[in-house]
Amino acid sequence: LVFLATDALDGGESAVGLLLAAVGLGLIVGYALLGRGKTRMSMVALLLTGLATVSAGNLLTGLAWAVIAAFTLQALRGIGIAALDVAANTMLQQTVPAEVLGRVFGTLYGAIGLAAGFSYVAGGVLLDLTGPRVTLVVAGAGGLLVTLATALALRRRR
Repeated sequence: LVFLATDALDGGESAVGLLLAAVGLGLIVGYALLGRGKTRMSMVALLLTGLATVSAGNLLTGLAWAVIAAFTLQALRGIGIAALDVAANTMLQQTVPAEVLGRVFGTLYGAIGLAAGFSYVAGGVLLDLTGPRVTLVVAGAGGLLVTLATALALRRRR
């Protein structure tokens, strides 16, 4: 987002702050909406919607023509992160036996941390080779493929 805001969108440092704040704003809105307790979606549907929203937000941010468009897309991405977080945590607590819940959470979030570290390295290389737009589009497209694979895997497990 830093390079998209400053280089591709010619927005400067204030644009960087706006794009980073947009995700936080989306998180606040997403948690507030989900905290009302009137979600009619199943947790699986909420998980997949969150994954798809986060991924599409990255992909479309790479195509954004202006800072305000990227801001809006990143705010929507933040709402997706909230949905993903609530669904994943709820599903684990509903399905994992209490005696191993701590280990399962540790394993899940440990794996997420490792994946994040790998994505930073791979993303940095891709960013150097191509630029911020291509990096965001590739990340978003990859996320949408993972969303599809997750949907298929969860469908088989039912």
